[in-house]
Amino acid sequence: MDGKLVRLRGYEKSDLDAVMRWINDEEVTELLGGEMVSAPVSSAAEERFIEGAAEPSPTRKIFVIESLAGSKYIGSIDWRAINWHSRNAGVGIVIGEKALWGKGYGSDAGAYAARIRQDESAPLVASCFRL
Repeated sequence: MDGKLVRLRGYEKSDLDAVMRWINDEEVTELLGGEMVSAPVSSAAEERFIEGAAEPSPTRKIFVIESLAGSKYIGSIDWRAINWHSRNAGVGIVIGEKALWGKGYGSDAGAYAARIRQDESAPLVASCFRL
């Protein structure tokens, strides 16, 4: 699933090292909100998260954001609290690679994820908040 700058894909165990480079960086995680990440996060806890992200869920869909240039893990996007009856959900996007902030990667991931949902039989309306 490719956008203009990024590809969305499922998590793999091999993503652990890339996630651990930024998951304990307060400058990155403060943007996620205090209840989302309680630092420090251990590699064992993050490995459990990755395993859980691979499990099917009717109320949450989680994707890796990977740069098309270099196929590098740069962050993640998720649809959460999906309510298929009312067709709405929350969406979360994080670009963990700070050198890529403000360069359109998060916007491209969000736009592409929205196109995916519109192509499905029951499109969702997302609620987004800037923290």
